[in-house]
Amino acid sequence: SIQAAINASSTGDTVILYPGTYDEDLVINGKALTMRPASGTAQINSITIQNAPAPSRFTNLRLLTDLNASASAVALYKCNVLGDVNAANADLKAIQTNVDGNVAVTKGGIRLMKSTVLGTVTMSHATDDSNRELEAVILQSTVQERMVCRATRAWICYGTFRDTYFEGKVEITGNVFDGREGEYGGIGIDLNGTATVAVVRNNVVKDFEKFTPDAISDECIGIRITGGAKADVINNVIQDCRDEHGGGTATRCGMGVYVQSTSGTKILGNAIWDCFVREGDGTG
Repeated sequence: SIQAAINASSTGDTVILYPGTYDEDLVINGKALTMRPASGTAQINSITIQNAPAPSRFTNLRLLTDLNASASAVALYKCNVLGDVNAANADLKAIQTNVDGNVAVTKGGIRLMKSTVLGTVTMSHATDDSNRELEAVILQSTVQERMVCRATRAWICYGTFRDTYFEGKVEITGNVFDGREGEYGGIGIDLNGTATVAVVRNNVVKDFEKFTPDAISDECIGIRITGGAKADVINNVIQDCRDEHGGGTATRCGMGVYVQSTSGTKILGNAIWDCFVREGDGTG
């Protein structure tokens, strides 16, 4: 079994698998390994990594459920995870990897490159237990649902997202933020807190819409800057952030860029259109 090979291995070893399906839930405890098939793809139920002294690396694996890492850095390359990826007190790196579930990183950094996450991505902390400043790099990747990033520093470039929330120093360049024209509403780029300094440039933010007679607030907004955050909002296209229904109370809705509270923001060279509330009460 693969587990027998893991038990017999030491940090730095490589476990090479025959292509095929393995009905195993693997546990790697106290060691850092590399795992890959000799060719093609190998399918495994799940992997749990605990207390590894160095990053563990996995290539061309298909996991039927979850990958969980605790105090163990993980690197994934050309993997498919049908469940969730959870990293606690650990850094996560994924290259050309698909995750059908959610990605959650607690007290660790994250790097997603040319990867797709069908669920949410959450990076919960700016520093780890050793007060190491944490970074997020999300490059040429897709996050289908909500993304929350509280990294000390983040680079979010040339990807596709729905709605996002940021704290910290962040550069957001060349992305598409797509609310998908439905009843979602939401906020495309939400910048929060006095520690937040953002550069938002050359993005497309679109279709954060609702059609509802109900009372709504703080929705259908392209970019919001609040809580004392600072931002340079430059050369973006922001369109169709609106509540199309002709009734109900819509408060702080239907705006391209909403500067709610800030100690310094620049808004230059953006194209903004069709951001409004149709005939509703309140502000828009």
